[in-house]
Amino acid sequence: MPVRETRSFRLIGHAVRVTPPPSQPPNQSVPSSDELRALRLPGRFGAIVALQGGSGVVARRLLLTAIGIPVALTLLEWSLERQGLIGPDAGRIALVCATVVVFASSVMASMLKLETINAARTATETRGRERAEARFGAVVESAPTGIVMVDRTGTIVLVNKETERLFGYTRQELLGSPIERLVPIRLRGGHPAYRNQFFQNPNARAMGAGRDLHGVRKDGTEVPVEIGINPVETEEGVFVLASVVDITARKRAEQRFRDAVESAPSGMVMIDREGKIILVNKEIERLFDYRRDELLGQSIDMLVPRRVRGRHPGLRTEFFAHPQTRAMGAGRDLYGVRKGGVEVPVEIGLNPIETEDGMFVLASVVDITERKRVETELRRSNDELEHFAYVASHDLQEPLRMVGSYVQLLKKRYEGKLDRDADDFIGYAVDGALRMQRLIEDLLAYSRVSTRGGMPVPTDANAALEAVRQSLALAIEETGASVTSDPLPTVPADPGQFEHLLLNLVSNAIKFRGSDPPRIHVSAARTETGWQFSVNDNGIGIEPAYFERIFVIFQRLHGREEYPGTGIGLAIAKKIVERHGGRIWLESELNRGSTFHFTIPMLAEG
Repeated sequence: MPVRETRSFRLIGHAVRVTPPPSQPPNQSVPSSDELRALRLPGRFGAIVALQGGSGVVARRLLLTAIGIPVALTLLEWSLERQGLIGPDAGRIALVCATVVVFASSVMASMLKLETINAARTATETRGRERAEARFGAVVESAPTGIVMVDRTGTIVLVNKETERLFGYTRQELLGSPIERLVPIRLRGGHPAYRNQFFQNPNARAMGAGRDLHGVRKDGTEVPVEIGINPVETEEGVFVLASVVDITARKRAEQRFRDAVESAPSGMVMIDREGKIILVNKEIERLFDYRRDELLGQSIDMLVPRRVRGRHPGLRTEFFAHPQTRAMGAGRDLYGVRKGGVEVPVEIGLNPIETEDGMFVLASVVDITERKRVETELRRSNDELEHFAYVASHDLQEPLRMVGSYVQLLKKRYEGKLDRDADDFIGYAVDGALRMQRLIEDLLAYSRVSTRGGMPVPTDANAALEAVRQSLALAIEETGASVTSDPLPTVPADPGQFEHLLLNLVSNAIKFRGSDPPRIHVSAARTETGWQFSVNDNGIGIEPAYFERIFVIFQRLHGREEYPGTGIGLAIAKKIVERHGGRIWLESELNRGSTFHFTIPMLAEG
């Protein structure tokens, strides 16, 4: 018999509860969907029969009952008629009755099966829903923020333990109460209108944007809060789920910050990206002569002089693009403009501050009017002093040269012809005259650093060091010194002064040598702003306590008999470096040598 027919009869036998052949698993009560697909039933009917789950089981039973019962009973009737046990009419009547009874029984069994499947599905869905609700309840209950749910009438239907802690009420006291119970008394009257407005246009948002919100505790005290509200659609209608955050600690920190800003000795002003003033302190009010309410909400440009006001927005945009704590307008004189239009010199420090509302800039503004006045006076005094030193040293040279010449002439003519005391006196006079002449020459050189200095031009440091070697050739030969260097750069400097600077540092290294021949090395390294030169030696070294003192004019650490000189060489070196916009310092250890460092900035472009 063909395979398909064998499978068909087997399925029919199953439908009428006939014991399956040995090849059929005994626990398979209905044909599988795969077996029915193998029958290749047509179109949508075949798809329904092949469904997984309860509907498929019922459809397959009904199909096999509708087909199998008539076929089986017809075969039974035909067999009984051939045996002469029944007549044709009786067989047909019995066939119809049996078919109806069996089909009805099958329908009832299938309906019971479907009901059982539906009940199981409903129970599964109910358990899943209950588990989901339990998870939701656990999440709400353990949330670190207060959770409150209210209905359209404002009645509280759900709270969590954080809400109990925050407001000091028990859950039983809150459930069923109006939400206005947690609203400060001064605001309760208007709250229902806000609630109704939200239900008309429900959407998740922060409550009271731009305003300070407060809740009221059971004991009547108010607590600052931050509230987010979310509409929740349910079968019972729309509810509002509100998350309530206690921001007492944040408000306390903000108040401490405001107190610190308010009491700062310098002016403090905070602006946003658009340049709008959002915070000032009392020193800003005093400095610019505006009241606080005249400044808040206004553009910071109102405090900027009119001549630079047009460029200020671009500079502000550039700062927000690359925010970093720094001084504003480095290398430039800054001014603010007071309410009356008078300009005041200021010093400004910029500090970017990241907040939840975006980035802001907190600027500290210092009135430097008095400092500028003192600097101007000091500059005038220094100019007068330098001029006096130049004039005095210049005018003293001629008479001192004459005194020195005649004293030397006396020594040459009368040395050994008078008594020994006379020779000593003449020697003292000659030595004093020579020292005085060197001192005046050094003083004149010191004053000329500012009065006779040239404009910075590209200066080859290698050529300058070679000129120094030639100038000190005799001292280098006598002491056995070596003066070496790395390849040196070309820097913007006054050539004469740069050479004088190297001369003073190298000659100092030769003079203050130890027991070994002097070893002097000059090097240079590129920095962000220019070049840093280093002059290293193996000399006697200097104690750290004297690092600053040696750059002061006429300051000496050793006697003239041990190390001759006027004590002005390093003061000249310092003045040359500072005139070029750099700085000079040293690293040294006693008896271990010294390294003098100085910087030469690059010229600003444009």
